[in-house]
Amino acid sequence: MGLLRRLQESTAVLFAVDSCCRIVDWLKNSSGLSLNWMMDLVIAPNQTDFSHFSRTVLDVAVYSDVYLFVPSLSPIGDRCAFEIILTASAQDIPIQTVSVASTHSGLPYSNFNSLVDLMSRLRDPDFGCPWDKEQTVETLKKYVIEEAYEVVEAIDVGDRSKLAEELGDLLLQVIFQSELASQSNQFTVSDVIRSIVEKLVRRHPHVFGSVVVDGSDEVLTNWEQIKRTEVGYEDRTSILDGIPAGLPALMRALEVSKRVVKVGFEWPSVNEVLDKIDEEL
Repeated sequence: MGLLRRLQESTAVLFAVDSCCRIVDWLKNSSGLSLNWMMDLVIAPNQTDFSHFSRTVLDVAVYSDVYLFVPSLSPIGDRCAFEIILTASAQDIPIQTVSVASTHSGLPYSNFNSLVDLMSRLRDPDFGCPWDKEQTVETLKKYVIEEAYEVVEAIDVGDRSKLAEELGDLLLQVIFQSELASQSNQFTVSDVIRSIVEKLVRRHPHVFGSVVVDGSDEVLTNWEQIKRTEVGYEDRTSILDGIPAGLPALMRALEVSKRVVKVGFEWPSVNEVLDKIDEEL
């Protein structure tokens, strides 16, 4: 059940920390809700001593359902929520916490988790963006391709500022897809990161193990040998298996050519290639 539905079906007291007061205020004044629940708005003081605020929340929680709104990336919210939740747990007092991605200008936007939290906020069933909530893994496919091409274009023109922006757009697609998967209990962005870290460590035994290599060619040879031992590779019956079907025609042709060269499908001149085509036809 969504948060708004739960609130509508109960008599709850809402508390907001720091910048979350605007979320609670929106709930309070939204004309689209038939409110039958009480709401008190208490803003935590902008100081290091949260004892008074914490005590108020805990006292109310003894007699009423309490929802505590905290900004997910705010030092004030983190400290206040930690103190309240810890005390409530020790005294067996039930409190519901709602973590909200804040847009306060002082928050650390360069933090990776800020993007993860922001995406979660955009997909929130109650407070999220209508467009973001409508998206699926299928509808996002075209954006993954578009953003990848825009990264390549920024590299080609040598615009490093543009490259930083486009890399951010491409990263968003990774976070977006991961959030969709997380909401359907398939995997999380942590699983995505864990998978690539484990793969890189496994395929670099010359860095993380005792294997000795003599140059990049040997690294690539080892890479292919290691890949053949991994889960899923045993299902491949052709040297062409694993080439993405969605590649543009020229890129796919190049990848096919690179694969077949490894098994001797190569000729020293164009005329010999044409002869082979005639033979096959």
